[in-house]
Amino acid sequence: MFHNTLGGYLPKTPTKRRLKTMKNINTNIHCPRCNSTDLYKYGKEQKTLQQKYQCKNCYAQFVPGREYKSHNQAHHGFCPRCGSKLHIRKTNKSTIQLRCPNKLCRYSISRPLNFKQFFKYALNNNSFFKLPKFLRYPTDMLILAAKLYFKFNLSSRQVKSELALSYKKSPSHVTIINWCSKFAYYFSILYNNNFKTLNLKISTWLIDETVIKINGTKFHLFVILDPNSKFVIAWYLSPTKDTQATLTTLKLALNFTKHKPNIIVSDNAQHFQKAIQELFADSVLYLKVSLYQKSIFSNNKLERFFSTLKQNFYKRRYPKSYFSAYASIFIYIFIFNFFAVNSNMKPTPSSILGISLNIKDKFLEAFSKCIA
Repeated sequence: MFHNTLGGYLPKTPTKRRLKTMKNINTNIHCPRCNSTDLYKYGKEQKTLQQKYQCKNCYAQFVPGREYKSHNQAHHGFCPRCGSKLHIRKTNKSTIQLRCPNKLCRYSISRPLNFKQFFKYALNNNSFFKLPKFLRYPTDMLILAAKLYFKFNLSSRQVKSELALSYKKSPSHVTIINWCSKFAYYFSILYNNNFKTLNLKISTWLIDETVIKINGTKFHLFVILDPNSKFVIAWYLSPTKDTQATLTTLKLALNFTKHKPNIIVSDNAQHFQKAIQELFADSVLYLKVSLYQKSIFSNNKLERFFSTLKQNFYKRRYPKSYFSAYASIFIYIFIFNFFAVNSNMKPTPSSILGISLNIKDKFLEAFSKCIA
């Protein structure tokens, strides 16, 4: 730059190096975002050595002939109510919680990261839970390990010591836990598939939730129970306590019974009221009951169920993963529904409703007998 007599500054003559960069850009190239031809040359890629461009209007960077991927896409989906992009509210090793940024909406949803992929693959693939024909250990040992673990509530190390008395080669405590958890998942899928064509008319539902700790983090267990037979209709283990979790439990109960109830009883929590109103509207009578209220419609039976479940659940020294917690809760609820957990529970809840369990697999028949 040099000074002019008129008081201004005139630019220098461009060098050869600058002349190369200031070449006219081909007008056939357009910005994929705003369709503008006013572009910069923005260097080259290291791997492909293709020319990159940047738009002067919207500052979008792109390579011509390649699909443009915007950074402002909704990676976590859109809100089903207002249509805005969902943002991450909380993240964990196993779960993610999303929330709508709109202050008038505030829709929230929680998604387990690994558990959803696990069960999606398990349900689509028929051979995922199929046991191998030739096991490393005999099947009698597997059934005995499951019996000691589930029925007698022994720890995995205690089961290992018991197996060492009757067998020459005993497995490690880690393999025993893997056996029990995998059989529980396998059994849960067969259990759900067995009752797809079930039709039950249950007039009243009791719904409530309780807190369960898994590896130090709090999870919420939602349960729907029949007050007359004490049968657990549906349950769901969620990382959050919101309307979305209650909606999933209600939908699971509807898929199981195939009929709407006449009355739903819960406490004064708002997420129960919102979910019931969203799913059933005014077709179901909704009753709010305070804690330990002495009336015909009360949640006292459900509170007793939670207390007995927690006593059995925390004997395992707090499960360290979502899978092991799911397995132990499912096995307890299965025993509670179809077998007598206590001597006072006679007849069983399933026999009152007239539900029978028919499983054709011989190994699972033995497994169901050993956990009862």
